[in-house]
Amino acid sequence: METNSSSRSRVTSKDLKTRLHEHVYTSYLNYSFFIKGAVVGAASLALIGIFRSPSISFQCVRLVLWCASIGFSVVTIATWNRGSVFTGSRANYFDLLAPFLVGIAEMCMFLVLANSAITLPNNAWQYWYAALSAHSSFAVILINNRKKQARKEDYEESLHQLYDLHMTWLKSDRRGATTLSLMATIILLLTLLLDKFPSILDRFQVIIDEFLPTRCLYIVDYTTCIHLVIGCALTALSICIARKAMRQHQLLAEI
Repeated sequence: METNSSSRSRVTSKDLKTRLHEHVYTSYLNYSFFIKGAVVGAASLALIGIFRSPSISFQCVRLVLWCASIGFSVVTIATWNRGSVFTGSRANYFDLLAPFLVGIAEMCMFLVLANSAITLPNNAWQYWYAALSAHSSFAVILINNRKKQARKEDYEESLHQLYDLHMTWLKSDRRGATTLSLMATIILLLTLLLDKFPSILDRFQVIIDEFLPTRCLYIVDYTTCIHLVIGCALTALSICIARKAMRQHQLLAEI
């Protein structure tokens, strides 16, 4: 009986092959659970800080950027889920490092908005664009690495057409993340420039005064309007990207 029990508990070569083939897939799922748990904590802390702010315009700007952060957090979930389904068994050091870098940047997107809950300068929220740029840059590193690790010979011939489609999606993801990183960097530089030299855009305040009701002028200035528009646009963009990734995931499920 002991011999039979010992035999049943042995790890077979088939077990080992299965574990190796599924290692990258399960690793990315575990990274997602671990990182998103920390991100949810940072998001909650930021939300508390936002509503503790005494300034209404300050609340509005940070709340919109918080919504954009949620949107891009959902994007990483959607793209990771889609990518992990089709991933192969090859992996390297960047598969350990890149997900955590993306997660740290994602947490920073929320924490810089929490200056009423933790000790941060009042203008810390301006560095949200730096966090977004870092988040997108690390995503490019992750995408590039997974693209290099995916080789056509690792898939059976019936999946080659799907492999080509997946590579097209990765290229599209990389272009989008690169563009977003550059755009966020430009907005960051302009934001810091205008914060240091506010007289540059004084003329736009006159335009805003003409279009907004008088009762709104005490809470809305040109800086608030600019960041509200940018935040709303980024939130809408993140929703579109996430929906696209989910449609691609659904396409994989239907094949």
